Amino acid sequence: AGRAAPGAQDPNRELTLRRLDDGKPAQVLVNAMAAEDGVTLVMLDVTEERRVSAERERLEVQLLHAQKLEAVGRLAGGVAHDFNNLLTVILSSLTLLRADGVGGELHRTMLDDCLQAAHRAANLTGQLLTFSRRQRFAPADLDLNEVVANTTKMLQRLIGEHITLETRFAPRGAHVEADRGMIEQALMNLAVNSRDAMPKGGRLRLETALVDITTAEAEARPRARFGAFVRVTVSDTGCGIAPDDLPHIFEPFFTTKGVGKGTGLGLATVFGIIDQHGGWIEVESHVGVGTTMHLFLPRLRREASPPPPLLPERRPRGGRETILLVEDEREVRAVMKVMLERQGYCVHVAASADEALRVWPTHREAIDLLVTDVVMPGGVSGRDLTAALRAQKPGLKVILCSGYTDEALGPDSLLRDHASFLAKPFDMQVFLGRVRECLDDS
Repeated sequence: AGRAAPGAQDPNRELTLRRLDDGKPAQVLVNAMAAEDGVTLVMLDVTEERRVSAERERLEVQLLHAQKLEAVGRLAGGVAHDFNNLLTVILSSLTLLRADGVGGELHRTMLDDCLQAAHRAANLTGQLLTFSRRQRFAPADLDLNEVVANTTKMLQRLIGEHITLETRFAPRGAHVEADRGMIEQALMNLAVNSRDAMPKGGRLRLETALVDITTAEAEARPRARFGAFVRVTVSDTGCGIAPDDLPHIFEPFFTTKGVGKGTGLGLATVFGIIDQHGGWIEVESHVGVGTTMHLFLPRLRREASPPPPLLPERRPRGGRETILLVEDEREVRAVMKVMLERQGYCVHVAASADEALRVWPTHREAIDLLVTDVVMPGGVSGRDLTAALRAQKPGLKVILCSGYTDEALGPDSLLRDHASFLAKPFDMQVFLGRVRECLDDS
């Protein structure tokens, strides 16, 4: 097979030939020139040049895709941050109304429905934050065998009885350093996709395995790396993914589902989770046969530590301490103030760090706890405010709040010191419990 090289008058032809020594294909430019005694052929092996060119094109496409994902991620993170402030107001207000027993049974049912919808919205913004890599990342030593086994208990109810769920586990454990909640979310997102691909039933299989990627294998696979990994495989016997759609499945808001049946964030979230854990995803899919997702996570060489025991849920008690609440969103500030005052606390409020610094001198000796948002207008962050107030009162207790956490998790973050952190949107009981824990912490 051959083709003319670029240029209408170019006498070169590019041919694919086979080498005599090893039989491998070679790209060769052939130039035929007339001579007195016949034709002279000049052949130039351009195999390496073509390989380098193809690799350059592939890397340029990957770079463009990464830049698109980064831009959308920044947008998603900002939108999710604003949504979390709104949801903090909605969830807290609904919880207060529910606790007050407002209205009759019908009203309580409507409040419960609103609370459920608000929690679903909070979960959606959590997916946006995970995709944008702004979700709080809390890794721990885990055995993925145990994580997958526990997750499958919920998955059977999620996917329905018309789908057979099968599992297979690595025999010697599958130890990784990972955020349990994020991994569970990734598995559930994949299971939901598989369920939707098998409306008439089928088989969903989850499997863990220990794999070692060689240097040659890493070079041959686009995102693979050399080293020891745990591979989690999620495969189904569903409708499969069309070849034209396959390159786009991890793009945010891309979906092949009908209107109202998918947000296009499920696989984008899975991609963000695995990428944040230093891993990658490989996909195999055939229309009418099914889809297989291989998730690769770096493997630990040590035994995983057991999960902490579950403690019984208790209603947080209140107190008489004094709290300085700093929050720039008026609605969030108002509902947090009501929640704290109902528990008996004395609350001073400020809409910015500058305003807090004006309130502080008058009430410094009485203030036991600072509750502040991380990102605020005026150029002074919650971290800066904390540092300034602790310089005057080293024993001051602090809770930092934020709808996203990348600003608060730097190498010099106060979260690594004595400050607590609370992600928005938060449940009222969680917030009040954290306040009490912080005040009681000696």
